[in-house]
Amino acid sequence: RVDGNQARFRGFFDPRVERRLAAAQIQFEKCLASQESIEDAVRGLVGLGCGLTPSGDDFLVGAFAVLLSLKGSADPAVVRLHAYLADASDRTTDISRWMIHYALEGRFRESLIALIEACATGAPLDGPLELLWSVGASSGFDMSCGVLCGLRACIAKKEMCLWRSIYACEKTHTMTRFH
Repeated sequence: RVDGNQARFRGFFDPRVERRLAAAQIQFEKCLASQESIEDAVRGLVGLGCGLTPSGDDFLVGAFAVLLSLKGSADPAVVRLHAYLADASDRTTDISRWMIHYALEGRFRESLIALIEACATGAPLDGPLELLWSVGASSGFDMSCGVLCGLRACIAKKEMCLWRSIYACEKTHTMTRFH
């Protein structure tokens, strides 16, 4: 459903930026699925796009949130992504730098957590998606694309352990809600 609603958010970028963003997202997803180094993919996404929180940053925060939730903070892919995001956050806007900083602490928007919880529990996605998509001009949509990328990577590697995802995170306080 996320892929099918992309037209709803078109027109925010120069078409060249949209193509770069799409290519970087595809590279990121391939790196996650294959255990290749994600450093170049992260570098290609951080700061990419316009606005207070560029689309590339929103995408990475969504992907990081779902990977942290599903795989835990000790997972090698999560550790690598954490390190690369920390190193790259100086190449974006001030507001986005704070968003990344909070994400690296495991603190995410309530609406992002609601979507991940719905994915983990099999609840309907319509409400959480609409709530997340109401964030910013395209930030919520970009975060949902990051969530989708993280889910696809976990499914591709058969690491989708939904029964431990959100509930394990709540027990260990890995993710914190903020509005």
